[in-house]
Order: sequence, then C-alpha cells, then structure tokens
Amino acid sequence: MLLQRKDMRRWWGQLVLALALTGAPAALAKAPKARAAAPSKVKAEAPKGPAAKPKSVESSPAPKAAAPAKADPKADQAYADAKADYQKLKADPQRRKFRHHWLNAAKRFEQIARVYEKSERAAEALYTAGGLYDELSRLSAQSEDQAAAKSAYERLISGWPAHRLADDAAYALARLLLDRDGAPAQARAVLEAALARSPVGDRQAELAKLLGALPPP
Repeated sequence: MLLQRKDMRRWWGQLVLALALTGAPAALAKAPKARAAAPSKVKAEAPKGPAAKPKSVESSPAPKAAAPAKADPKADQAYADAKADYQKLKADPQRRKFRHHWLNAAKRFEQIARVYEKSERAAEALYTAGGLYDELSRLSAQSEDQAAAKSAYERLISGWPAHRLADDAAYALARLLLDRDGAPAQARAVLEAALARSPVGDRQAELAKLLGALPPP
C-alpha cells in the first residue's frame, strides 16, 4: 500500500508537470498578441479638436482685383490746359483753316493719354483726340485724319473697356464706319460688342437703335 501511494504521488507530480509544460506555450503565445494589439488603438483614435487646414490653403493669397484708374493732379492740369487751347482753336476762324493747328491739338491729347495712362484722364484724352481727328477729317477730306480718329476710338475701347466713355467711343466709331466708310458689317461688329460689354451704359439705347437701323447681315 505504501508503495502504491508513492507511485500515485509520483504519477500526480508528473501529470501536474506535464500540464504546466503544455500550458506554458499558450500563455507565452497570448502575451505578444496583447502587446501587438496596443498600437492599433492609437491609430484608430480620431484627432480631437477642429481639423487643421492644409498649409497650401492657408498660405495661398487671395487674388487681387485690378486697380482702378487713379486721380492724378498733373494729368488733370495737363488735360485742362489742352482743352482750354482746343476751345480757343474752335473759337478762332482763322486758325481753324490750318490743318496743323488741329493736328497739334489732337496729338497733345494723345500724349496725355500715353504719359498718364493710369489716370482717369487717359480715356477722356483719347476720346477728345478722336473727336478732333473726326472733325478735322470732315474739313480736310483726308483719309489719314479719318483713320486717326478711328484709331483713337479703338484704343479707348480696347484699353479702357469699362470706362464711361467706352460706349460713346463705340457709337462714334460705328458712325464713322457706317457714314464715312460705308462699312455696315464693321459697324455692326462694333455695336454688338459694345452692347455685350456694357448692357447698362448710358448710350445703350442709341447703340441699339443704330444697330437696328443697319441692313441685315
């Protein structure tokens, strides 16, 4: 009986040892999984607070609007002086007979438009120059004077399309093309462009009326 008890104890000891040895790998296998699972929680957490904006959005400056024409005292004075001399020319019958007086006056306004092109007077100077050349062409009957008038109006329209005188220049140019050049197709193009460019201008009614009077294309 004593021997049997010893054998039983030895058998139980071996069984416990065997169970301990077979269970150890499972415990060891679980430990790495627990350690490996920890980083996934950090990655899955949503960032707290408002989302940061991309640097490219923050650093991109807003587009700047085109600078409007500025008031320039020098341009104002130059225009006033040129206009005063122009009025004197119109009031002097003797000087009006000579073409060079008209040319000098018109070129003076063109120079103001070049020198002070960023001022409010530039477009006004071109419009006045166009009127001078137009009036001179009717007195001189020279095609180059008429061409100079059209050129002044065209430069105003292309250079200052939003100016209050742009539609006035378009109307004057269309009349020249229609009445003097006999070119209704060209006049139509000028009128249609002016109406599309500035549908609420102060000359729109006249532009539309002249356009409606043209022969069909």
